[in-house]
Amino acid sequence: MPINDKLLQDLLTAYYSARRHKRNTHNQLKFELQYESHLLDLHDQIINRTYKPLPEIAFIVNKPVKREILRRTLETALSTTCCLIT
Repeated sequence: MPINDKLLQDLLTAYYSARRHKRNTHNQLKFELQYESHLLDLHDQIINRTYKPLPEIAFIVNKPVKREILRRTLETALSTTCCLIT
């Protein structure tokens, strides 16, 4: 599959932006171990239209006020951010 330079650049931009806010979290560190191959896989899935977002994880925090948080996977966050950039 040929590389779409614009999409790959947008994925890298989204990754660096997300990484800045999620530094040293378990999922971010796990992704970063092989981020190049993860980004290329995500690129190929988007190009081939086979990308399917993983389900969000919901949890409740009590401080400062009780609220429900929906956490996306890093790949889902990157694909969403990438689509907003383009």
